[in-house]
Amino acid sequence: MDDLLRVHDPGLILGIVVSSALTLVSCCPLLLLPQYTDDLPFKVPLMPLLPLIALLAAVILLLHFNSLVYVGVVVWLCLGLIVYFTYGMKHSVEATRQDVHLNDQ
Repeated sequence: MDDLLRVHDPGLILGIVVSSALTLVSCCPLLLLPQYTDDLPFKVPLMPLLPLIALLAAVILLLHFNSLVYVGVVVWLCLGLIVYFTYGMKHSVEATRQDVHLNDQ
């Protein structure tokens, strides 16, 4: 267990802590959304505890990756976002509505 928690780069720890904090802060607006009182077909078991344990496990795993892995993740993330947004802009319903509206005038 000691080897699992041993970290080689303090900058990496800082990056993971900052990204985890930003993730938690960005999830705060979700608490303002209306809560459903209906019986839903699926609920997360142990709701507050299980996601926190999963987050902690992911952070511990991230501490042991090589810096080249993080570069690869960022590159693939950027490529995925480019594909996602270019496809979304070309195939969105709102863009189609605007094109039809501009052609009518």
